[in-house]
Amino acid sequence: MATKTVINTGIQKGYLENSLTQDISSLEAIYDLIDNSIDAARRDIFKSKIALLDEYGMPSDYTGFQIDITVNEKEIKIKDNCSGFSARDLETRAFFIGSPSSHDYGIGQYGIGLKRALLKMGDEYTFLTDNGTERISAHLTNNDLTSENTITPKIEPSEGDTKSYFAITKLKDAILPDITAEIWYENAYRGIQQRYTIYLEKGLVINIKYQDNSKVSVKHKFVAIREDEGFKPLKFGYYVEDGVYIDIVAGVHADYRFSDEQSYSLASNRALTDDFGIYIVCNDRVIVSSSTEKQYGWATRWHSEYNGFVCIVRFISSDPTLLPINTAKTAVTTDAHLFLKVAEKIQPIADDYRRKVSPKRRKNNPHITFGDQLDFLDENEPFNHPGINTRKPNTKSVIIQKTATSRKTSSQKPQVVAKPKVANKKIKTLPKNSKLVNAINKLNNRKLSQFYESMCNLSVDKYPSILAVTLSVFYESLSRILGNNNPNADIGGYFNHNTIKARVTGIYSSEQIKEFQSSIKYIQEEANLIKHNKNYRMETAINLVPRVELLENITIDMIETHIQNTSVTSS
Repeated sequence: MATKTVINTGIQKGYLENSLTQDISSLEAIYDLIDNSIDAARRDIFKSKIALLDEYGMPSDYTGFQIDITVNEKEIKIKDNCSGFSARDLETRAFFIGSPSSHDYGIGQYGIGLKRALLKMGDEYTFLTDNGTERISAHLTNNDLTSENTITPKIEPSEGDTKSYFAITKLKDAILPDITAEIWYENAYRGIQQRYTIYLEKGLVINIKYQDNSKVSVKHKFVAIREDEGFKPLKFGYYVEDGVYIDIVAGVHADYRFSDEQSYSLASNRALTDDFGIYIVCNDRVIVSSSTEKQYGWATRWHSEYNGFVCIVRFISSDPTLLPINTAKTAVTTDAHLFLKVAEKIQPIADDYRRKVSPKRRKNNPHITFGDQLDFLDENEPFNHPGINTRKPNTKSVIIQKTATSRKTSSQKPQVVAKPKVANKKIKTLPKNSKLVNAINKLNNRKLSQFYESMCNLSVDKYPSILAVTLSVFYESLSRILGNNNPNADIGGYFNHNTIKARVTGIYSSEQIKEFQSSIKYIQEEANLIKHNKNYRMETAINLVPRVELLENITIDMIETHIQNTSVTSS
């Protein structure tokens, strides 16, 4: 009998790496790298002075952020232009496995995505990050990531452009057959398009350089739902435990037409069949697309009477660990209590659609509201976040209609202010003024042009808060440009009586100038309430439209005069 023995503890070499990577594919590893870059972009947006948010509290604009992916048989690279890692990030979490995610409204749960992706695809890694203060780079191996090592990176002064870059070399033998097959690239494009389409729609750029092929930008492709007078979609949302918000929108595919409609085309409808079904989105990442599977709540066989049906379910949470998805972010955890309560609502919503779009029902009732008879709609509650206000609009407000053109000679009389008019409730978006577009383009300021384009593309009913804040930013940016890039330039200062008299060639009455000032003040106040008062909700921005129209001619005048004065000064 032994009198002394030794008990060995620890982890078998390679076990951690294998356990992290065996259940994900090479393509899913690419998604992990993209998720890491998107988390960084979202963090940058939230840290900015003015973060434009959509109706779900998520960033509404990723314009300017770019992710470049390179894949060939020698290396896999990913580069983004986000703010980069800080030295503190690198010390505490960037390469540390198992720490909970610190990204608000992110998608990763336990800080394993980046490390898992690197381990899956190769044995050696080079990374470089420039955070605007310092440029940090290092070379690592798979042993560094799976053991407690201390790595000393190279630290240099920043080159000025923020970025992060990862290169994976010594690729694993197991993934080479994947990435060298043409079908892998086709699947990669479709997979990125499907999963990140909402980010792409919001302006994010994702480029893929595969083998010797030219670089390709992934195009967004997300399903939309009809909101015309004949079809009002179901819109339903509610909070559950721990503060997760669930939003359900269901109705007719935006491009689907019924046989009795003038624009009906059987061929066009057939081309849409792959789009019908259930979509599940977690914090803007599409997890499930066009599904009619039982596990997601579809309880019957698909029938042609469901054609055109689309149901989009969103889960929104600032804490990604509360979202009902697996750690690979490839599927919904369908047995989770959070999801089961949603799944039981899907079939009643689909059956309500089937009943109401039947030819007989539509003949008797040409104006359909989906879901209006469903019992659970009584649970409906709005989503609240600091970027959305809760005050109902004053739809009876009297607004001054825009004036006629102001380009006049000094001998002409002041323009007459139009009689007050109520805002036109049929307007869906801010009408684009071609003359104002031309004037803005003459300033050669891409950011200002983008703001104006964004303003004119936002629905006054769907994105009222975003539109109000974007308008405020537009006029703030314009005032700085007119003030020769003075960061302290004040919007109100460029629409006061003395400034207008001194800066524009058109003739405006004192009453008109007061209306200009009133409109600017109204836009500023709405934007400030949205940004700073979490209990303030704007349900529609329809009353902003006539105020903006009122400001159009004076804005054109001020831009033209600024350009003329600048030309005289430079000559």
